Amino acid sequence: MTTLLIETLYDQLEQEFTLSNEERYSIGCISPYLYMHNAPAGTFTLSIISGATTVFSQSFTSNDIKTATYLTDDYAHVFFPIVPVNPLQLDAGTYKIRLSASGYTATGSFMGWIRQHEYLNNIITYTPEADDHNPLAFRIKVYKRGTS
Repeated sequence: MTTLLIETLYDQLEQEFTLSNEERYSIGCISPYLYMHNAPAGTFTLSIISGATTVFSQSFTSNDIKTATYLTDDYAHVFFPIVPVNPLQLDAGTYKIRLSASGYTATGSFMGWIRQHEYLNNIITYTPEADDHNPLAFRIKVYKRGTS
């Protein structure tokens, strides 16, 4: 049996991640692993932050999640694809990924971000001592340079 470890979104959730390649990353999609309980009202925003500067920010609603993932139910746990209008260009370095909300209260319906064991898309620099210390799960899709 698998258990989902869900971090409930109250105001905001965030964590650091590091890109460690020498080349610039061309990001085509960012997919946080979200849990939607009873399709909460409000607007949710995913941001990528470098230092004190927000380099990317895109908002969505519960209906956007349902539409993008072809859901008819008000409950889901899904890697929700957030696609920048133009590919996001990121240099190597440490960034924060943040999920925030406005017009939203976590009550009978809420949004959560699922914690997951370390995997290649989300390398961590510490050893979790308990499941609730696992990183918030997300995937980053990167455009690769072709060979000629």
